[in-house]
Amino acid sequence: MQRFSRNSIKVLRASKGMSLKDFAESVGGNVTRQLVSQWENGTQVPSVLSLLKIVNAHKVPFDIFFESDKNSSGFCAGKQPSPGGPT
Repeated sequence: MQRFSRNSIKVLRASKGMSLKDFAESVGGNVTRQLVSQWENGTQVPSVLSLLKIVNAHKVPFDIFFESDKNSSGFCAGKQPSPGGPT
């Protein structure tokens, strides 16, 4: 099972040296600095549309925003097990 990694947005924003306001403006739409802060603090989760806007604006892969749930079987969503691996 995959879940949103709230740290991913903060790490991305920091790596670009962007303020909350600058990051929000780079995403566009109705994204505000307050909303970006809520994403980073885990009080809100960005919509798929917002994540796609971030991916396009910052040229990063979509999957950086997700982490494996510790209770999952060990396979990432959308990935096939390697040949000879567990079934």
